Amino acid sequence: MSSMRTLQILIAALLTTQQGIVAQAQEYPTRAITLISPWPAGGVNDTASRLLGTELAKRLGKPVIIENRAGAGSTLGLFLALRVCPTRADGSCAPETDT
Repeated sequence: MSSMRTLQILIAALLTTQQGIVAQAQEYPTRAITLISPWPAGGVNDTASRLLGTELAKRLGKPVIIENRAGAGSTLGLFLALRVCPTRADGSCAPETDT
């Protein structure tokens, strides 16, 4: 058997096994999502966060919690996100930033 034919068989076998793995993927997200907004409640950024949270909740089927942590020019909220979000390896925590 030629090496090219062996390579084709190996690729076909890998593709076949990958389909089984994809079919067993878990639903995401598995818990509520926390969006950390480093600005005060009631402002334009808070309104945008809440609109984003509402749309995400509709599309993902899980609640989205908006957590406002204002202060020090948004530094407090971003430091909270740096401390909390890495402990949630599933991506259920995200900081909101100004761009």
